[in-house]
Amino acid sequence: MLAGGGACALALLLGLAADAAAHGGLDLQVPASPEQSKLQALFHVFNALAIGTLLLVEVALVGLAWHFRASRRDRGPRGAGPTRAPAQARRRRAWQAAFVAGPSAVLMAATVLSLQALGGLTPFAAHHTPTIEVEALQWAWQVRYPDNTTDLNELWLMQGAPVVLNLTSQDVVHSFFVPEMGLRVDAVPGRVNQLGFTPERPGAFGGACAAYCGFGHPTMPIAVHVFAATDGAQPYGKPSGAP
Repeated sequence: MLAGGGACALALLLGLAADAAAHGGLDLQVPASPEQSKLQALFHVFNALAIGTLLLVEVALVGLAWHFRASRRDRGPRGAGPTRAPAQARRRRAWQAAFVAGPSAVLMAATVLSLQALGGLTPFAAHHTPTIEVEALQWAWQVRYPDNTTDLNELWLMQGAPVVLNLTSQDVVHSFFVPEMGLRVDAVPGRVNQLGFTPERPGAFGGACAAYCGFGHPTMPIAVHVFAATDGAQPYGKPSGAP
């Protein structure tokens, strides 16, 4: 059984490696903001922790098999009682310590790395200006820039210019989701949720509502357009000459 489990684990790891090589890695998309780069780095770290944990479990299974086999040898002849009880007790204590320390170390590492990565995504950073109001409703996104110009279902931002989004909803809960930007935040009626980020790559990045919000949910897209930085241009709003 242990040999079969080890073979299955090895086959799984080889399959994951082959798939990653065939598709150029495990990235879901090319990051378009520093925030998404941090999240993808965390994704890779968690993959490494998961694979390492799998290998440790396989090693522990083999070690337990060896431990119990040794325990049977230590019992001595039937009725004679254990012949090497101190050694057996030391091995048992070592395995107990490993089973406590191993998962604790993995969880501690995951917690610290998550806090470090997510700490840079705080929406209340004072340097993230300007603030753009985004209001969701069934089934559209209304965008209002600081100069009171508006857009519907699209957001125009300058490359490299930090920005904060204030998100709310007129009716039900929606979720603003643009994967290449690493953006996902709920729009909740009666509440304003903030999200700060910096677009770093010019282009058009598609998104959608990621929370079911009624019959028209599939037809609630959002497009984030990032234009190249130019001297004197304001960092938001559709630039002149844009299609």
